[in-house]
Amino acid sequence: MGESVLATTVCVDLPNTSPRAPAKNREPERKRRLFAIVGVLERDVIPRLVRAHLEAGGVSAPEFAREDVEVFVATTIATDDRATAAHVERLIAAGAPIEKLYLSLFAPAARMLGDRWNDDTLDVAQVTIGMARLQLLLHEFRPQFVNRAGEGARSVLIVPNPGEHHAFGPMMVAEFFARAGWSTTWEANSAIPQIARRIRDDHPDILGLSCASERFLSGLERSIKAARRAARGHALVVLVGGRVFNGRPQLAAEIGADGTAIDGPNAVALADRLVPETIRQK
Repeated sequence: MGESVLATTVCVDLPNTSPRAPAKNREPERKRRLFAIVGVLERDVIPRLVRAHLEAGGVSAPEFAREDVEVFVATTIATDDRATAAHVERLIAAGAPIEKLYLSLFAPAARMLGDRWNDDTLDVAQVTIGMARLQLLLHEFRPQFVNRAGEGARSVLIVPNPGEHHAFGPMMVAEFFARAGWSTTWEANSAIPQIARRIRDDHPDILGLSCASERFLSGLERSIKAARRAARGHALVVLVGGRVFNGRPQLAAEIGADGTAIDGPNAVALADRLVPETIRQK
């Protein structure tokens, strides 16, 4: 990961904090202090640092390091419903490209929320709120991100593997396909029969399936077999993604898929190679 946009010495006036509270009362105080500091960072520090980076002649947009993602995640579970979107709006106004935000901020934030649920740092209610706000971001900023949705003749159906509850990743991949001009259909919570019916009715060129956990691999393999049967001779390309394939791309072929990609841009690039725009497979 590149240098953090916060990795600069900045003098700001942080809110006054009270003396250390007893252990049983420390958690509310810790959260109050965190959200107060986040407010200062959002209003003043982050926009200033992004502008300074761009004005200094940086060739590419700044990467967001773990510290930046932690600040952003704090907004997703804050009591202010508009905190997350306002945070993103300030970054965009300061010059951060929206594609960089999707890849280097939104996606890592979703992973961090999941990790904090797994290690009991956050409870299920907080993670649910955080993920819901991330998904709302994709809807809110879609007009800016997807600028020619549905223009192309090629089509893709993207769904989480049945049984999976990690929907944000495949939802974001769908946005990248739409941005690239693919006719994109995104469905959540689809069972294998529903996926097969959609393939029989719509004949998509590509089926994208996600899998985050090893225990769902056998189900993913069954989904792929059912999808190919439903294609009825149509040259369906099946792409898979998710944490379970990170560092193990050979798993894709082992379960019957045609390829895997680590993120949205790589998925689109792979799809372009497998289904060239000049070869419409319908």
